Amino acid sequence: MMPKLRAIAQIVNHQTEAWDGSGQPAGLAADAIPLESRILGLMAAFQQYATQAAHTPKEGHDQSPNLAIADALARCQAESGTYWDPKLVESLGLLVMGLQQGLSLSSSHFKVSAGLWSIDESFDTPKSQQYASGSSLS
Repeated sequence: MMPKLRAIAQIVNHQTEAWDGSGQPAGLAADAIPLESRILGLMAAFQQYATQAAHTPKEGHDQSPNLAIADALARCQAESGTYWDPKLVESLGLLVMGLQQGLSLSSSHFKVSAGLWSIDESFDTPKSQQYASGSSLS
């Protein structure tokens, strides 16, 4: 297996580990869980919790996106130290607070290169500048 794919496989494989060691597949705990796996697991759970909260009516009404996000964050915070790295949950809380206060995040465009995803800065550069600098959209 190619080294990059092996690294990606390890990240995905360990995303279901728990901070307290009760997770799967290897029962890794705390800093023994690869950081990327901890981030991926937390973000996957946060997204799932937010989606569930957005589609669970409260008092006969669908929740607003902000309430769904707040509920998802509260669930992650409740699981901090058991399932999730407390420092990552704290960082997620700061990010959510920033987004609620108007912080905007730029998105990157990706392209497939040799079968792997990579960031392609040329999507953020007008074509006239790309051709002048000698870069292409390949």
